[in-house]
Amino acid sequence: MAKIAFIGKERILQVGTYFGTSIFLVSTPREAEATLQKLVEDTHNQWGIIYIEEGLAETFLKQIIELNKRPVPVISLVPSTGEKKELSGKILKNLVRKVTGVELTFD
Repeated sequence: MAKIAFIGKERILQVGTYFGTSIFLVSTPREAEATLQKLVEDTHNQWGIIYIEEGLAETFLKQIIELNKRPVPVISLVPSTGEKKELSGKILKNLVRKVTGVELTFD
């Protein structure tokens, strides 16, 4: 069964452990990128979905888009509290297009 991972700096992500997800707390974009790479290369665990806090993912967004061209894992962003970068909508739009062939628009 595929596993779900959250990468972020927010302690609120700890709530995800109640739902069986794995939480990877990081404090910098560099740590987030290294953690993502480690999860993608992990052959022991089957990571199906990886969520990354968008405030951390901004510097390696192109890498995320490239990795999402693979069937798994699906990498998506979750908004950071107090920040509105709208990167998560951009990634979601690409994922929906990949799965359904339909273009989403956000107003």
